[in-house]
Amino acid sequence: VELENKPPEFDRIFRLATDWRYRTLRYFPKPTIAMVNGYCFGGAFSIVEGCDLAFAAKEATFGLSEINFKHYPGGSVSKSLANLLRPREALYYAMTGRTFNGDRAAEIGFVNAAHPLADLEKEVMDLAEEIASKDPDALSACKDGYRFSLEMSSEAAINYAAAKSDQLSLRQKDAWRSEGIGDFLQGKYRPGLGGHQKSGD
Repeated sequence: VELENKPPEFDRIFRLATDWRYRTLRYFPKPTIAMVNGYCFGGAFSIVEGCDLAFAAKEATFGLSEINFKHYPGGSVSKSLANLLRPREALYYAMTGRTFNGDRAAEIGFVNAAHPLADLEKEVMDLAEEIASKDPDALSACKDGYRFSLEMSSEAAINYAAAKSDQLSLRQKDAWRSEGIGDFLQGKYRPGLGGHQKSGD
């Protein structure tokens, strides 16, 4: 209300409020995981979509209620819908304002999976611990390789991936070759059947 007669200032504040949800979360250097255990409406969609992974309680309630008060999913929300959902689902929920639960959120790809509320925190924390055991530079490269490739042509993405591999080798002092692939060649562990940290088991 204080800024209703100050459009430039309102626009500046609005962009700041939107930016942390859309850009800061998306390009945060460490893995981010959303855990929805209650209600997720409107702008919260961008928070969930901005995270790398997302999980919900089966009992959670999602919705885009803007249409019910003569508005639409504005700010970064429409872009979040376009990033994750197929057109039919995105427009269905945007144009009806209908709610959906955690199982439906998983079915349409808005979250990775839905768990009973009683199990949600344990399931998500177990996964977080598993991811935290991975090499942090490799995890960061996973995020960058995926996120930036979305905005590139195939040729640009391949060139970016080559440069990213060189950067990763430099940061790890070539550990992914000497330890990762090296230990595989020496029969110390088999990729796909456990993390590298278990190579001595």
